[in-house]
Amino acid sequence: MSAPWRVGVVAMVGVIGLAAVSALAWREVAPPPREAPAPEADTGPVMDLNHLQPQDLAFLRSVLTEGEAPGRRSAIRALVMSEDLRGVPMLLDLAERTPEASEATLACLAALDVLRLQSRADALSALEDARGRRSLPEGCRAEIDDRTALLDVEPAPLDPDPAPR
Repeated sequence: MSAPWRVGVVAMVGVIGLAAVSALAWREVAPPPREAPAPEADTGPVMDLNHLQPQDLAFLRSVLTEGEAPGRRSAIRALVMSEDLRGVPMLLDLAERTPEASEATLACLAALDVLRLQSRADALSALEDARGRRSLPEGCRAEIDDRTALLDVEPAPLDPDPAPR
């Protein structure tokens, strides 16, 4: 009586093993499954951050003034990545207007980050304009004053004939 039972168990194990080997072999020769095309999602306008167009700036300005917090953070990030001097007034406007201290600080530091990448003359001009804004948060005004003081120092002329050592 025990022999037929053993034969049945061995047969079942053999069938399961054969099925597993067949599945692995089929996976190697079968074509990959086709993925369903992703539905078209509206991702908004496409902009080249290296060359912002007027419509790009208008869109970013509208997001900064009317958008929700995640959208404003994305717009701030886009303006910093673009390194475009035209974004500085928009960022400072947000810093003046927003009641949330962390967002005001973020906008102010983003504006200063963009200015860090500009020429000295452009940065000084923009910093002087920013110093005229009286409703910026105190921490932002202090940062602007510090950056202005650092840039306002005339660089020392290079010595054309350094003394030998």
